[in-house]
Amino acid sequence: MKVKYAFVALMVMCLPLVFLGCHGSDSASSSSSSTTDTTTARRFVTINQMTAASTVPWTEGTEVSVYNNTRRTSNIFDTFTASSTSDTTRFTGYMTCKRYNFLEIFWPKVGSEGITSLASEGGDSLLALDISGQDGTLETINSKFNFTYGKAKISTTTATDLTAKAAMIYVRRLMSIGKFSFVDENGDEIKDITSVKIENMCTEGIFDFTTSKISLTPVRQPIVLKPTSGYLTLPVYVALFAPYATAKFTVTTADGSVYSTTEDVVMSSLTAGTTYPFSYYLKKQ
Repeated sequence: MKVKYAFVALMVMCLPLVFLGCHGSDSASSSSSSTTDTTTARRFVTINQMTAASTVPWTEGTEVSVYNNTRRTSNIFDTFTASSTSDTTRFTGYMTCKRYNFLEIFWPKVGSEGITSLASEGGDSLLALDISGQDGTLETINSKFNFTYGKAKISTTTATDLTAKAAMIYVRRLMSIGKFSFVDENGDEIKDITSVKIENMCTEGIFDFTTSKISLTPVRQPIVLKPTSGYLTLPVYVALFAPYATAKFTVTTADGSVYSTTEDVVMSSLTAGTTYPFSYYLKKQ
């Protein structure tokens, strides 16, 4: 009988430990399930560029900046990387988001030459774009100044591995490109050009993610195009802010001759994403 009472007493003493163990298990379970597929969290995101939005080709390893236009965070721009050389590539990276957030994509990434975030000046959705660093080649424009913008929407998220998928539903170029050649007063093409100076052309714009538009500033930084050696390759290419641009051209040749436009030329009705051929008569000074 004493053994029976001792066994019952032992069972009573163990009950609190059993309940305590169950309580600890429930807490761990609750913690692991606190993140759901609709929770805002830091996730690994894959953005697929859809065929309908494949007007812009991408190169594997290209980095773009992604801005969550639905949820503003202290980490305003996240860097994503293209996974392949294709116009329907995938971009991957980490960002804080949840399902149905709208994302804005910008190339080149923020912090690249000519691209400055104005977040420190109170404009977390604004970028300053500076095109004064051009050298007259299409290669430099396509690697630095052919600004590109896209929109995406997160369609699916998961709670277990904190991933998300989004579709790029819109992408377009923001700049026009001028393809320039020059002729003298006799109508002959000016050759052996050692420099082209461009003045009175807008060289800075402000891109706003909330409106998807560029506003021009009064900045008119002179641009001097010079070859590393020899003569400039003709025609010369210059990125232009659409829908219009003005400029004064001064051309210097190998023999020291200088030619220039007598007044600012006006390039109107420019469409972003389009290259325009221009040929101007220059007067010898």
